[in-house]
Amino acid sequence: MDGSGFCQSTGWGGAVRKVRISSTCGIRPERRARILVRANWDDRRRYRPDIKGQRRRVDFSLKKVNDRFKMYKNGTLAPDENALFTIFRDYSSLGLPDKVVEVQEFMESCGFELAGKHFLVLMKAFIKARQMSKALDCFDEIKARNLNVGCYFYSQLIGSFGRAKCLDEVRFLKKMVEEDQVKLDIYVYNAFIDAFMKNGDTKGAKAMFDALAAEEDLVPNAVTFNTLINGMARRRDLNGALQIFQAMQDSGVKADVLTYNSMIDASAKCNDTARARKYISEMAEAGIKPTTVSYNSLIFVYTNRRDMRNARKVAKEMEENGVPQDQITYNTLLSGFAKRGDVEGCYECFSEMLRRKLEPNTITFSCLMTAFVRRGDMDGALEAVEEMKSRQIPLDEVAYNTLIDGYAKVGDFDSATQTLKEMDASRFQPGTITYNSLIAGFGKVGRVEDARSLFNEMGRRNVRRDTVSYNALISAYVRVGDIENSVKIVEEMKKKRVRVDATTYNAIIDAYAKKGLFEEVWTWLSHMNEAKVKPDFVTYTILIDGLFKAGDFDAAVDVYEEMRKQRQPMSLITYNMLISIFSRRKVLNKVHSLLADMKREGVMPDIITYNSLIDAYCKSDDLLKAVETFDKMLTENVKPNTITFNTLIEAHVRQGDIDGGFMVLEEMRTHRVRVDGITYNTLLKGTAKEGLIQDMEDILAQMLDKGIKPGTITIAVVAEACVEKRRLDVLERLFEKLRTAGAKPDAMAYAHAIAGFCKADDTEAADKFVELMREDKVEPITHVVNALMHPALSDNETAKAIMDDLSKNGVDPSVTFMLLVDRYASAGDLPRLLHLIETWKKSDLRIDLYPYLAAMNLLTKTSKIKLARGLYADVKQQRLKPSLALINSYVEILCQGGALEEAARTVEEDVHEGNEEVVMSYNILISHFLRLRYLTEAQETLKRLETRSRPNVVTYNTFISSFAKQGEMDSAVSTFQEMKRRQIEPSVVSYSVLIVGFAKRMQFDKALEFFEEMLSASIQPDSIVYSAMIDVFAKTGNLARSESIYREMREKKEKQSLVAYNSMINAYAKARQIPQALAVLTDIAEDKLKPNVVSHNIIVSAYARAGDVENALLCFDAMKSKGLQPNSFTYNSIIDAYGKAHDLEGAIEMFEEMSEENVPVDIVTYNTLMSAANRVEDFEMAVNIYESLRASKQVKADRITFDLAQDAFQKLGDSEKARKAARAKSRLRNARGSRRMRD
Repeated sequence: MDGSGFCQSTGWGGAVRKVRISSTCGIRPERRARILVRANWDDRRRYRPDIKGQRRRVDFSLKKVNDRFKMYKNGTLAPDENALFTIFRDYSSLGLPDKVVEVQEFMESCGFELAGKHFLVLMKAFIKARQMSKALDCFDEIKARNLNVGCYFYSQLIGSFGRAKCLDEVRFLKKMVEEDQVKLDIYVYNAFIDAFMKNGDTKGAKAMFDALAAEEDLVPNAVTFNTLINGMARRRDLNGALQIFQAMQDSGVKADVLTYNSMIDASAKCNDTARARKYISEMAEAGIKPTTVSYNSLIFVYTNRRDMRNARKVAKEMEENGVPQDQITYNTLLSGFAKRGDVEGCYECFSEMLRRKLEPNTITFSCLMTAFVRRGDMDGALEAVEEMKSRQIPLDEVAYNTLIDGYAKVGDFDSATQTLKEMDASRFQPGTITYNSLIAGFGKVGRVEDARSLFNEMGRRNVRRDTVSYNALISAYVRVGDIENSVKIVEEMKKKRVRVDATTYNAIIDAYAKKGLFEEVWTWLSHMNEAKVKPDFVTYTILIDGLFKAGDFDAAVDVYEEMRKQRQPMSLITYNMLISIFSRRKVLNKVHSLLADMKREGVMPDIITYNSLIDAYCKSDDLLKAVETFDKMLTENVKPNTITFNTLIEAHVRQGDIDGGFMVLEEMRTHRVRVDGITYNTLLKGTAKEGLIQDMEDILAQMLDKGIKPGTITIAVVAEACVEKRRLDVLERLFEKLRTAGAKPDAMAYAHAIAGFCKADDTEAADKFVELMREDKVEPITHVVNALMHPALSDNETAKAIMDDLSKNGVDPSVTFMLLVDRYASAGDLPRLLHLIETWKKSDLRIDLYPYLAAMNLLTKTSKIKLARGLYADVKQQRLKPSLALINSYVEILCQGGALEEAARTVEEDVHEGNEEVVMSYNILISHFLRLRYLTEAQETLKRLETRSRPNVVTYNTFISSFAKQGEMDSAVSTFQEMKRRQIEPSVVSYSVLIVGFAKRMQFDKALEFFEEMLSASIQPDSIVYSAMIDVFAKTGNLARSESIYREMREKKEKQSLVAYNSMINAYAKARQIPQALAVLTDIAEDKLKPNVVSHNIIVSAYARAGDVENALLCFDAMKSKGLQPNSFTYNSIIDAYGKAHDLEGAIEMFEEMSEENVPVDIVTYNTLMSAANRVEDFEMAVNIYESLRASKQVKADRITFDLAQDAFQKLGDSEKARKAARAKSRLRNARGSRRMRD
């Protein structure tokens, strides 16, 4: 059984045998070939799509049709049945059912009798207008009039409903033809199969195929099989497509070009390039020339993997084989280059497209725009837009969204807003994708209020806010360090039943990791696990990177090993991210391990991989290895880029080899690689470090000649070198050159120069550059304030003098303090932040809460209560009113340090009733009291809260969860009832905790009671509740109710979790209904989830319990073919199956395979193997296994082990060893009894 629901042994086999017999019955081969060819042509010509996938339209206009009909209505033309039918059909093609009805009524008034063809056209009009009920009314009218309609009518009608995605109507027609006992022809069967496959109903398609195979005078033809294969390809079900293809070959129906193209498409969509290549070769061997479509599918899979080298090879192969390249070929290639931000590749491809006289379309230019946007080059994107306009190609929704996304990414929000207005004025209304791009853009530059405003605007304009919208807003808050609001948004998502995905959790986890708050990180990982959201490679990458930054190297490596153990899907991007992290940390052994994994998985390293590797060697000062890697990169035909050479130049410069750096620069020019500002900046650093002022001037001159405007970092390097060498004259000369070249130094450049002189205590030079800055009218000068302030921070008097002087010149020094607060807070530099607060207090500036809140937030990850108390007291001494955020951070610190009474007192004294969020403070207290099992104190806190505000659902859920964890379900229920009495609506969490709690304690009636109450309260169950209730009903023998719950979950499609599906598989397995359990695996695939090891283990175990070794092994092999690694449980089940089948040899083979596959062997493995040996009376083998176990240091024997050993020794007549085994079992039992007494 595969994911499609088709089973080779029971499904296609009978049909294949029948077709093979029928295909030889009285039809000459040449006539049979003509029939099949005609069937192919007839099915294709009816609906022949153009390149946009739309039906070709007849060349007529509405005005012409209206004018013709008016002439018949006013009597200008005599009524003509054929002419009126033409008008009738034209209105239908235009999708105007009301006009079709009008023509129908006119024809009837003229005495023309309507036939089946008229009603067919009318029904098509209703279907096109999405008026399905009226279409079915027409069908009833046909039956009422007893009109004779043939198979052509049914095939056309079924096809129309299928294309319109009206599966219920297709099923209705199937029921009608069955009830009316209509004799169907091959076209109707094919139409039904096509409609079912287009709508994802493989079971319906399978039923029609079986019915066709059962017909005596009909056989499935090439169209039948092609339709099924194409449907499987759309579902990305390669196994299903392979089975149908095999059935087609077995039946004697010859595969045609459409068959092979569908198989290539299915392979491509499943990223199976080898198989796609194989079918192209098979086509050639069968005398069928591969078409453009064949090669386009193969190109698609390579571009999807960003493997442009092989994609171009396929395109070249097309040309060599005389297969024309079309618009789709080039658009697919352009899409691949665009995903990589490879503008040069895009333009090369675009130019080639024009040379071949292929017209570019909207998709072509959208790809070009995407490439520029990914590179951050909006001028290039706008050039593409102008080119579109010059070719009279209108911008579509994708083009507008690409532009808006690009502007947002480069921070040009004025242009983004203007484009949004243009889009709004066009026929394309801004949608979810549009707003998401803008929200993400504002978030990246820290403009949270603007991001929130757009998010709210989506609600006002009824634009759907999806998971991406919420994630963009969460990221915006995270970027500014506002984790509190980020967490609130997550809660809002849950409340509004918006899917919380891995990206959501990753944003919160990343925020805490960057702050070093790993307790919170582990908490959120736990939440993620509870929500059945599987950590992805981004999660693991965040953890690895964060732990490295926190200095916890061992933990970072452990996370990496866990990632490998979990067999996370590793793409080229994933490998590159991990190699980059380990390279930056100089962990070369892990880098080499990742490279070995890449080679084993057939993932080819790209420029990013090699750059990371070269960077790792350079940072480890192993320049020889770096150069060897560079040479290998060239032999692999991977073109080095600017980053490659810049890394090598930087390595030479760092080792003081300036000449080597210049040699790499020459090599760079030889390879025609762009020299950028970083290249020059690196050489500038090197020359500056060596005091080579003249060389530094020469490099800067080359830079300006190339039209590269130096940035602030470059100016800082120049300033630092000149200051160190006391060469003010050179610095002045260089600044003058910059002005002349049009690269006017900005405020930041002046700040760096001034800071350099300040560090050198050359205040005269600093003053001179301040004057130069004023002459150039450079604004703002806040950065200069920073430059002057920073070196003076250790000297408060000097700092005050600087601030006084700058205040006289109209500069607000408080801005500098705010900048420094942000800097120290983001760096986690608490000592400097506290010192800054002291400096601020001693100045004449008015201090606000912001620095105190930043410092308090940093303290939440420490246990420094004393510092927190001092800060909080200082806030009051400064007569500042503590904000709720500050109070809650302080309360959290006190609770963490065990000062709960003080925390409670703070809340009582400082949280005021006027604050709507007062309940949050009390919830923090209650949570900590319950965590320590201080129930009395938690209840007293609740009472105090009730005197000041109204507890919310979170308050009560905290109590309910605490009671449930301790097994005090009566108290949990009592709290739940109390919450309801106070008219606080329970949430899904409230019910979930109670249902799961009762289910774990086998109190199924109680779990059922709360489940029923939950449904009556119109609260939608989540995946946790569904999973629990499936288990409850299964364990109480009510499998039918489990099935009902399962079906409801699938229909709701509400936060579906694999755990619930596994519960249903387990329920069927326990009831020994294995075919139904297998059907759930099909459901998992249909619902776009992936079965995991647990899913398959349940079925393997069920087969094992039944002693069905053959099917257990088939399931075992299926796991491995899907890339799932069988674990100890899997192997133990197979060994058990062999044992029950009295096949000790097979059991031992599986045991040996476990060792070969590095699967851990546990006590269950040994016990199962010993049991198998005893069962076949091979007691010597049982003893050998026992002795092997006793010699093992990893696995310890249990009571079952000793029972099995005792039995084997007794059978062998070794009573002494039998007694020893019995004594060992007795000692084990006594030891456990002692532990229980101590507990």
